[in-house]
Amino acid sequence: DATLAVGEARGYVALDLATFTRDDSGVRVRGVEVDGQPTAFVVGPRRLVVETGDRLDATIRVRYAGDVTVHGGGDFVLTDDVVLRGESGWLPTLPDSAGRFDVRVRLPDGYRAFGQGEATAPRPLGNGWTQWAWQLPTGRDFTLYAAPAYVTEELELAGARLLIAVWPESADALPTLVEPLRALQGRFEPLGPYPFGTANIVQTGFPGGYGALSNVTLGRDLADLTPETLLPFVAHELAHGWFPGTAIVPSDAGQWGEPFAQYAMTLVVDEALALDERRHCATAYAALPIEQDVEISTVTGVIEDWARTEAINYCKGLLVLTTLEDRVGQPAMLELLRALSRSRAGQITTWDDIVDLAGATLGAEHGHWLRAAVTTPGAPDLRLDAVQRRGSAVTGVLRQSGAAEGAVGLGLLDEQGALLRTITVPFAGPTTRFTVEDSAGAATLVLDPAFRLARRWPVDAAATAAGLRVALR
Repeated sequence: DATLAVGEARGYVALDLATFTRDDSGVRVRGVEVDGQPTAFVVGPRRLVVETGDRLDATIRVRYAGDVTVHGGGDFVLTDDVVLRGESGWLPTLPDSAGRFDVRVRLPDGYRAFGQGEATAPRPLGNGWTQWAWQLPTGRDFTLYAAPAYVTEELELAGARLLIAVWPESADALPTLVEPLRALQGRFEPLGPYPFGTANIVQTGFPGGYGALSNVTLGRDLADLTPETLLPFVAHELAHGWFPGTAIVPSDAGQWGEPFAQYAMTLVVDEALALDERRHCATAYAALPIEQDVEISTVTGVIEDWARTEAINYCKGLLVLTTLEDRVGQPAMLELLRALSRSRAGQITTWDDIVDLAGATLGAEHGHWLRAAVTTPGAPDLRLDAVQRRGSAVTGVLRQSGAAEGAVGLGLLDEQGALLRTITVPFAGPTTRFTVEDSAGAATLVLDPAFRLARRWPVDAAATAAGLRVALR
């Protein structure tokens, strides 16, 4: 059973339920109590609606029942009444508010369970059973994974424990996970203390990876994991412990936690991996059909397909925050990240709140810029034109179809494609003339070589081919 302390419940509270509420799951809600008293409830498609009367706060206990079915693979969780697979998000979530989660489950002796919040020591119940319990002081949802005989390794993460757990048959792969993650340990510290006592990276029955604040999952097959694929994923998911962390993001509001987790990830991993991520994001957003583009602040989840959601919220969002860093400097951005995690804990937080916080932390000018960036669709379709060398100088024109203002890097490359230097030049209006010094005799001029600006491809295909990279010899 799960006990949730729900704040500001006016008349009723709607709790999202996971897929086990399907008709064929064999699982049902047996009863609901509000402050210890049975109450009326209605179970709809993926939703449980509970009457709370006139109470402005309430403690809701949900009890489940169903047929006990042993699943193969051993990755299941037992409550008093029902067997639930460990990878199921089987506890209620609070869509637009936060609650306190007190969670207790019983498992066969020898099992290891990973939940969220503060765990109490496992308590033997006798007859082959052990009780596991957690308290999550504030949050919207709770995830729980369990299986027998996990093989574990413990690291440190910004003052918290970082537990890596794999199945016994995957024990040989554990060192290939631990060593790359060990390099990340101290890099999260500039974000401030980790908001949870423990962070878990757990192998489960998921076909791929998944993140849920302090519980990050890896799929069944670990053979294909490399540092290049593992570190950006894990760093992004661990960053969700701060962003949104314990802040409450309404289900109908922009999901700002994703771009902030993306940005934090690029601060934590090596610059080569961060560059690869920005390159992917710049390409994904630039190629998005213009008619599919919307404001970042309106992306409430997966819009229609993953590629579109990724391009706008994850990719353009990352590049917007990267550009903000270029405006104010990385130390100021870290100050904003720490203020966001610290000041918004347990509070409903939208892009409006973040913009206000940015204005207070970075200055009003930068707050206004961020507001425009997340509430305006599109981006400049910059391209290089009329580029030529004149002695030790390279001149040319930055063109765009609109009149956006900003700054962009121009990279000078040698014959092998290595970056010699980057010069930042301002742009405004349809055309901006520029002159850059090139005493080294570069072979190529490249627009935005570090992929730090959200841009659209030029509409003209020929301009796309010639306007992003120009030979100087």
